[in-house]
Amino acid sequence: MAQQGLDEFKVDWDPAHKQILTTSNKARQATPFSPIKHFFQWTEFDTQGKVRPVGARFWHLFSQRINLPGEEEWRFERPLGKGSYGAAALFVKVDETQKVVDEFALKVADLNPKSLVHKNKVDLTHEAAIMAQTNDWKTDSIVRLRQFNVAGEYARYYFEFCPYESLETLRLMYKAWNTYLPELFLWHVFSSLAEGCARLGSGPFKNLASSRFGQNMPEGYLLHNDIKTENILLGSNVTLDGERKWYPIPKIADFGLSIITSPNEALRNQARFLQVGSRAWYPPEQRVSSMQDYRKYYFHQPGSSSTTRRDQHKILAQANLWAFGAVMYSMITLNEIDDLSTRVNDILMGTPSARRSFDGTNTIKRFDPSVTYRYTPKLLNLVQACMRLRPQDRPDPQTLRRDVEQGLAECQDRENAQLSTVEHRGLSRAVDRCVCDGRDGKIARWGCELRKGRAVLAVVRRTSALDAEGLGYTVSAGRAGNVAHESKLAGRIARASKE
Repeated sequence: MAQQGLDEFKVDWDPAHKQILTTSNKARQATPFSPIKHFFQWTEFDTQGKVRPVGARFWHLFSQRINLPGEEEWRFERPLGKGSYGAAALFVKVDETQKVVDEFALKVADLNPKSLVHKNKVDLTHEAAIMAQTNDWKTDSIVRLRQFNVAGEYARYYFEFCPYESLETLRLMYKAWNTYLPELFLWHVFSSLAEGCARLGSGPFKNLASSRFGQNMPEGYLLHNDIKTENILLGSNVTLDGERKWYPIPKIADFGLSIITSPNEALRNQARFLQVGSRAWYPPEQRVSSMQDYRKYYFHQPGSSSTTRRDQHKILAQANLWAFGAVMYSMITLNEIDDLSTRVNDILMGTPSARRSFDGTNTIKRFDPSVTYRYTPKLLNLVQACMRLRPQDRPDPQTLRRDVEQGLAECQDRENAQLSTVEHRGLSRAVDRCVCDGRDGKIARWGCELRKGRAVLAVVRRTSALDAEGLGYTVSAGRAGNVAHESKLAGRIARASKE
């Protein structure tokens, strides 16, 4: 394989043309530094008792060449994490002043021969072939695969680096702080997920089956099969077009379990063959082990009969929609996903409590009063619609995307109106009153902190909710509370200025 730079990864979709993705497996560093040499001997055992060579994967990341132009300009920065079949690390490129000018996350995964897609596309994996297609969409809602190759026994994925970790990291922090996420940020997340969902449902797609490799699939859709808060990463706040957002851009990641299918496929998209991913995040139609209520079977499809087995219905693109709704539910309530999962299982099993409370459509009939107090009905109703039990009852992805964009615009208008009111009433005077009379000790403390070296009004305009800079500072440095406190400041000061 000829050496390619970042952002040059392409798949030749002509099955007659040979494309080789294998690259050299040369060391860039002969021996590891002595203080961490034992790290590379790290092993684990999976549930079947097989050895999982975690340390060997990190050793590969640490020691092997990355096979990019200007190899000497790149350096191994730090490990990022590990999974069942791979590990990841951050690589950065610096200039002569040691300023980072580019970066990527390199994931190495065990190369499984069953994951290869075509004999003439040597070492092209299923995940890389899927992400070559998502790259062509040029969307900000999906993590980009910047390069791919195979070295030795590892497939190597060069992903864009998302510096602010995942929605799950953020959820756990806010839950620990006993506070809640601003509604504008939730609309921002929902907007990215709705865009991604529409893309996954419409493509365009190329067929990856060996006999039809590279052919167009006009009715194709992509089932992610592992959508969860851990797999929604928070990237930069700068879009591909150079536009700056208030917040980090949420991006869908980890397509290792994804498949491209169509409603016309006979077997591969049936529920019985898609028991993969995190079970707590399964949409209702995928939970075949819970479909034990003899009175109700909710997933009849055209052409099926009363004798059809309950694991033979097809999983359609609406499954992605349910999972994105579950992500939003988790971020709104900050609850563990197991609570929602238990509720869905109870409905499918027909437990007495579920039969009494289930209205026949919505898995979540109503939100807790503490949630309805914080957020507008429009946001909650759209999330509720995404999580309807039957796939045909869920909204069309394009309609959802339009409704979410409208909700985002309305929320931004409300935020701007509130900031204008604060500015009009005299922000600094309100802060001074709170600091001087001690009416609220927390506001006094925040006011003093925010006044150090920066204009209070500019800070409130920037942090009426958490922004990219503030979020990144909190996640990377672990300074619990800064973003949460600043995000409340505008509302508190607005109320104080009225008194």
